[in-house]
Amino acid sequence: MILKKPHIEYFHPITSYIVSGGIFKMQWNIQNGLLCLLRSGFRFRIVQMKSNIDVLVYKPQNFQLIALGLFSIEIANCTISPFAANKKNISIGKLNTNHLLNIKTNLNKPKIELVTFNKSIQVKTKNVQFKINKQKLNYTK
Repeated sequence: MILKKPHIEYFHPITSYIVSGGIFKMQWNIQNGLLCLLRSGFRFRIVQMKSNIDVLVYKPQNFQLIALGLFSIEIANCTISPFAANKKNISIGKLNTNHLLNIKTNLNKPKIELVTFNKSIQVKTKNVQFKINKQKLNYTK
């Protein structure tokens, strides 16, 4: 019986752009391995020999793929450094809402001056009789 060492064929990210706070995919393939571990920081995860995984990244991280054989071990490293998307807050102007709300309130209830109706709304209701269904369900075993 010939014992072969585990061999990591490839271990790399699939996505071309890795944005901070975004999801990216990693892919790998291992031959002649008994157990496969994925390590990120202090966390270990048992994964399949040929698989891919989605990872959420906020900061640069080092990933290690560890392939365990019967008497040997092989390790592949992958460093992910996401780039941060630039955010700009531009203040164009302020909305003056003093003319919309009347600050003088009665009983702590604000009045909105723009929402006033000149015509009165009349609502008519009719008496509706509801029938209550009193059917009983018989369950049989």
